[in-house]
Amino acid sequence: MEQNKFIQAEYYYRWASYMIPTRMQPQYLLWQLYVTTGEKEKARRVAHTIIGMPLKVENTYTLKIKRRMKEYLSQKH
Repeated sequence: MEQNKFIQAEYYYRWASYMIPTRMQPQYLLWQLYVTTGEKEKARRVAHTIIGMPLKVENTYTLKIKRRMKEYLSQKH
């Protein structure tokens, strides 16, 4: 994503999320990609997915991401 190769970034973030579905970070990076590219509906879907993810480990990182997703969804787009 940092190289502005958004199609490739989406592919790899999705691939990573399929490889380890219990990890939140690939979904979070995918959400960031959609926000950056202005794909609001896709960003909303990913935010809902993240909020509903069952977590093996709950820590400050995962709690911060879930709070950020809730804040994003509460905004008017």
